[in-house]
Amino acid sequence: MAGGSGFNDARAVGGGVWKDRLRPGETRWYRVPVDWGQRLHTAVELPNAARREDGAGRFVARGFRMNVYNPARGPLYSESFTSYDGDGGKTDHYGNPVRYENRFASANSATRLAGWYYVAVTAGPDLAGPFPQGVPVTLRIAVRGKPKPGPRYDGDARAAGIGVSDEDRETAAKRLTRAEADDAAAEAALLRTVGWSGVGTGTALLAVLAAWTLLARRGGAAAVQPVAGPPGGTPGSGGFPPSP
Repeated sequence: MAGGSGFNDARAVGGGVWKDRLRPGETRWYRVPVDWGQRLHTAVELPNAARREDGAGRFVARGFRMNVYNPARGPLYSESFTSYDGDGGKTDHYGNPVRYENRFASANSATRLAGWYYVAVTAGPDLAGPFPQGVPVTLRIAVRGKPKPGPRYDGDARAAGIGVSDEDRETAAKRLTRAEADDAAAEAALLRTVGWSGVGTGTALLAVLAAWTLLARRGGAAAVQPVAGPPGGTPGSGGFPPSP
């Protein structure tokens, strides 16, 4: 799974364990739907590095880091680089529960909105030494807690990116970028339109066939109805008495 290059094309993910490979110096972006009353737990892990044939050390002072941003794209905290010593590495973060009242608490104000939370993972440039073929990264995501009702907003909160919908959860389950989700929605709308058009066309064809069948039955009934003969006569061919 490849993360995006920024907010606009961040890869959607849900709870689970995801793997990616970063170039040294690269940042990959992911997004997670977090609803009211829920909290986000994120962790990034790097594996052990093989010992280098040239005997060079595996220690990297500015190894890797992880930053998390809220739906308004504000940082939840300020994360510096974590050092890497060659024997694996890990950094994790527990977010506060998402609550409307957090806007009044300076320490928790970053988690005052429900919606897409963004996770940015950066591999330091010097990781090219222990990982010349790219940096294997394991991203662990957990969304804890059950969704709760949110506040009422004036206007369309969803259009402003606030809140989580069933479509957002489906997008995360399918691990789509924003562009891929838009394409999938457009394709689904097109299929619905074609489907209803097909139903309408099919209904019209059935009506035509029913009318044709009714007329055919009436015509057939008129063709086989016998013609009455003269009074007292015995009907024969065409309703006339038989020839002597």
